[in-house]
Amino acid sequence: MGKRLLKLNLGCADKRLPGFENLDAPWRMEHGLDYEDGTIDAITVSHMFLYIPAAAWPAAFAELYRVLKPGGIVRITEDNTEDPASERYGGWHDAVTLTGPKAVRAALREAGFVARRMSAEQSLYRDLSLLQQWHGEEPKVMFMEGAKPK
Repeated sequence: MGKRLLKLNLGCADKRLPGFENLDAPWRMEHGLDYEDGTIDAITVSHMFLYIPAAAWPAAFAELYRVLKPGGIVRITEDNTEDPASERYGGWHDAVTLTGPKAVRAALREAGFVARRMSAEQSLYRDLSLLQQWHGEEPKVMFMEGAKPK
C-alpha cells in the first residue's frame, strides 16, 4: 500500500475537502502550521490572504514553503481586487489587504516558489483536488499556484 498523501485545505470555512486536513477557525496563519519541514504534498488556500495584513505575508508564504515537500504545489484562490472588471476591485468590507495576481505572484516568488497564474479549471498538481471552483471565475477571483522547486 502506498504512502498517504498529506494535503492541507487552509481557510476552508464550511468547505471541507475529503482527503485533506481542513484548517479554519480557531486556527490562523499567524499561529504557523504544526507540521514538520517538507512533509506536505499540496496546499489549497481559499480567501485567507485578504484577512492577513500585507506586512505579515512574507512570514505566511515562508511558512507554506517550509512545510511543502520539494515539488509540492500551493494553490491560492483570492478575490481579485486588482482588476477593474471585478466586483471586488479596490477591496471590500472586512478585507485588510488587497489581493490579486500581481500581489500574490510577487509573494510566492519572494518565498522561493515558481509562480504561475491558473484558471478555475487547471492545476499543476497531479489531480484536480486543489481547484475550489465554487468560488467562481475571473475576474471576481484569481487563481495562482506556486511550485516548490525539487
